[in-house]
Amino acid sequence: MDLIERLHASANTNPYEFPDPIPALGLVILTCMDARIDPHQLLGIGLGDAHILRNAGGMVTDDVVEGIAISQRMTGTERVMVIHHTNCLAHADRAPGYSPFQTAEWVVQQLRNDPRLPHRDHIRGFVLDTGNEGGKDVLSGI
Repeated sequence: MDLIERLHASANTNPYEFPDPIPALGLVILTCMDARIDPHQLLGIGLGDAHILRNAGGMVTDDVVEGIAISQRMTGTERVMVIHHTNCLAHADRAPGYSPFQTAEWVVQQLRNDPRLPHRDHIRGFVLDTGNEGGKDVLSGI
């Protein structure tokens, strides 16, 4: 059985219940698609606490803005947390020459200035340091 068939079989044998569609924390998280980042574990949140949008580098795109706007209009989210990270492969492609701190700050500014978003007062940016000494990741605000 190939991987996709195995995952499909698992989905049909394990019960799955959807939580309430309104994020309990009123929060949207924009982060990188990097498989090493688990926003739930990193932030100590549970399933249903936040809408989580992911793309290469956690960059602002029209699709991201549309997703945040829908979240805000349809479910009342008012806070946006942008999380970029060090050792990001997408930066070499999407933002060559810029640090994750610079790109996170740029994304935050783009979102704060976008009139398509009903709520722009509580948008903050962070960088996850994936290579700090001591072996523990650290989340720094920008």
